[in-house]
Amino acid sequence: FCCSVGSAVPHDLELGGEPGWAGPIDGVWLYNFDMGKKMLRSLSNRGGRWLQIYDRIANTAAADVPLHVVGGYQMFTKEQWVEQTLKLLEPLQAALSLPGCRVLEVGIGAGAFAEVILQSFPNISSFCGVDYSAPAVEIANSRLREEFGESKFTGMAGNAADLKVLMATEEKFDVVVSFGLTQYLDSISTVEDCLAQMVSVLKPAGHLYVGEVNDEAKREAALAKRSSTHKQAGPDHMYIPQEIFHRVPETNNASIVQHEKLGLTYPTASYRYSAYLTKE
Repeated sequence: FCCSVGSAVPHDLELGGEPGWAGPIDGVWLYNFDMGKKMLRSLSNRGGRWLQIYDRIANTAAADVPLHVVGGYQMFTKEQWVEQTLKLLEPLQAALSLPGCRVLEVGIGAGAFAEVILQSFPNISSFCGVDYSAPAVEIANSRLREEFGESKFTGMAGNAADLKVLMATEEKFDVVVSFGLTQYLDSISTVEDCLAQMVSVLKPAGHLYVGEVNDEAKREAALAKRSSTHKQAGPDHMYIPQEIFHRVPETNNASIVQHEKLGLTYPTASYRYSAYLTKE
């Protein structure tokens, strides 16, 4: 068989094509089913493709742009962003209000979610954020350290799947949050591994919040909606079955809350949910 694709994947021998071609591939002839394996792997690397997008957004962001806009929520005003974030944080209010609370955010981006938490819960003693986009973390460090102090906020570039290495310390966290991360991961097994690592850095009876999760049960409705709200097709998203959160090791039964039932009004809220878990 043969096919022609405009993939912008650099040419090499595993892809086939014209020997000596040094530019992006545009019209690669695949002479059998094995020749395109490397291309298929590249195109299926969801996390890597989204990383390129968010690196580009962070690298081109103006110095005074609101952090939630850098994170892709430009449909909100700052006031709307804060209001909807606080709705999602309501089950965590007691934990976040405790004096000396230590918080970790996995997938912090440029720090929009962290900013609301730090502004709303002054008893937090330290907040650490991890994200695989180094340019986004640079924005978070610049903006949040200036606003809240260098001793209170630390952002670091790293992969959510490497938390045990990044957080190689005896000191654990009271609360771990992750907003808008799971849809960019590459597989269900990666999601499960990341959840287990988040729990591993929690104190006993600590709280885990995972929000903005695409609901596998609403995948078809989500794809139909995204076709109308997202005019330019980008990399795809991961959709997560709710039962994933009911089998996270060392946690009590998860509480699942549909975002639309909270009255959230942004376009993707109708097929997203949040999970709240407590470590045993």
